[in-house]
Amino acid sequence: LVNNAGGVAGQVGRPLEEVTPEDWQVIFDVNLTGAFNFSQAVAPGMKASG
Repeated sequence: LVNNAGGVAGQVGRPLEEVTPEDWQVIFDVNLTGAFNFSQAVAPGMKASG
């Protein structure tokens, strides 16, 4: 399994001080929560296949 997805949700080139907590949450959800959810979903099948 390779979690090779990521995004910046339209924040490219935007100064850090202009990124809102809501914007950050979207970025976090896409990049970290998405990888966690996918890994968790495929783990049983991967374990079963050795």
